[in-house]
This record gives sequence, structure tokens and C-alpha cells, in this order.
Amino acid sequence: MTEPRSKRDAVKSDSNTWVYSFQGDASKCDQLNALLCTKLGFPSCYDISTQTYTRKVDLIIANAVSGLGATAQKICGDIRHLANWKEIEEPFEASQIGSSAMAYKRNPMRSERVYSLARELMSKPANFANTLSDQWAERTLDDSAIRRMDIPDMFLLSEAILLGLDNITDGLVVYPKRIQSRVQEELPFMVTESIIMKLVAKGASRQDAHEEIRVLSHQAGSVVKNEGKPNDLVSRIKGTEFFKPIWDELDGMLDPKLYTGRSVDIVERYCGVGGPVEIKLVPYMKYITETSTAELSV
Repeated sequence: MTEPRSKRDAVKSDSNTWVYSFQGDASKCDQLNALLCTKLGFPSCYDISTQTYTRKVDLIIANAVSGLGATAQKICGDIRHLANWKEIEEPFEASQIGSSAMAYKRNPMRSERVYSLARELMSKPANFANTLSDQWAERTLDDSAIRRMDIPDMFLLSEAILLGLDNITDGLVVYPKRIQSRVQEELPFMVTESIIMKLVAKGASRQDAHEEIRVLSHQAGSVVKNEGKPNDLVSRIKGTEFFKPIWDELDGMLDPKLYTGRSVDIVERYCGVGGPVEIKLVPYMKYITETSTAELSV
């Protein structure tokens, strides 16, 4: 977005009028443009423009701003999914009503609001693209009305989205025990790849190991889905002779931390002291430290 912000239109009407005004000295048109840009604090003007700058600039800015909408929708979509699984919750006031019909509900209303606003923000570039592509030879006035609507809307939507995200993230609640419970439900399935690798290292055929674990996994999955019982894959493995070479190692393999990869290191490196996030926030720390969390009415 730097380039569109750093330039302005040249002084334009009918270019012949200016040449005539300067008695045929076209260089004075360029001098006037340079003088006007200096007076207004712009480093330069667009090399080529009509009486308006190219509407490509609006499209470039709209695409950049709409990226905020996509990011916000991704964040709030994940929050909504995790809230459905009861792993996290957004801030919830003591007297807040989650549903007028079902009193137990704690719907992520803030995330739903941001999600909806983000959807509208993401739609804006289409209008600017249509405006640009439909300018005919030089320019038509059909661009005026939609620009007066969509340019302010775009930034008002962005502000509302950011205020919502600020409120949500400041009071986000995480339930580690619930997360641990859900991880334990899936852990027997998560460990299957490691089991195959260990069997192969002990001389087993990878194809045979894969087939044996596939059959037992589907049997265990059927018990969970059709009978509503706990995942019994581990006990099935311990009761199948094919897996005897890794029986004594199996319990030690059921540690969730073995299957998080480098996630902890990556998050700490990216978000920790001296990381990219902190560096990006340095120019805005004054505003971050001096402002309070946005308040929303839900």
C-alpha cells in the first residue's frame, strides 16, 4: 500500500488548456506538478493519469485491506470451532444471554459478529475491480457513487473488526483440561505412525505393519462412533501378536508431547521476545500501551 499512499494526481483538466496557459511550454506543466506535490508533502505524482488517478489504486488498497478480513475470519472461525468443542471461550459477561430459548448456551457472539463483518469486507475488492474494468476509454462518472460508499465502508468495517478482535483476544479463556481430554481421545490414533516406524526399524514389512494398524484402527473407530465407547485401539494392539516387538515400548509412546513437533519452539520464536511479532509491533507500542481494551455490547 506504500505506493498508492505516496503519490497524488497531477494537476489535470484538459491538458491542452495547461499547455495553452503556459504558451506552449509543456515543461511548465511538469514543474507545476512537482511544485504542487512538494507543497502537499508528496514525493511525486503519477506518471500518467487523466483527471482522476487510475482506479487500479483503489483496487490495490481494497485487496490489501480485504486481507484483514480474511485473517479475521480465519481467527474467529477457529475460535468458533474450538468453542463448539468447549476447548476455549471468548469473553462472556455474567449476565449475558447466549440464547433466548436455550439458557445453557454460551455462543461465541463476538466471533460471529467479526466473522460476519469480515465476510462483507472481503467482498469489497470485487466492486473496485468492476469499477476499474468498466471505465471505458478514459473515465466515466459511474465510479463516483460506489467509491463514496465503499471506501468509507471498507475502513469502518476494518475498525469494527479490529475492535472486536481486541475485545475477544484480551478476554479469551482456555480450558487445558478439556483440551487434554480430547487429545487423549485421539492419542491412540495419533501414535499409529510411530508404531509403524518402530516396527519397520525392528525388521517388519512396512506394508504389513500399515495393514495391521489400519484394520485395528477402523475397528476401534467403529467402537467409538457406533457404540459410544472409549477408544480401545491400544488394548487391541497389545492383544495382537503382530505388535509384540513394540509392546514394551507402547506405553512410553503415549505421551502427547511426542507429537507436537516443533510447535512450541516455533510459537516462542515467532511471538517471544525479539521475535518477528515484537519487531512488527515496535512502531505501535505507544498506542498499544496507552489504550484500553475495546468494549463491546453483546
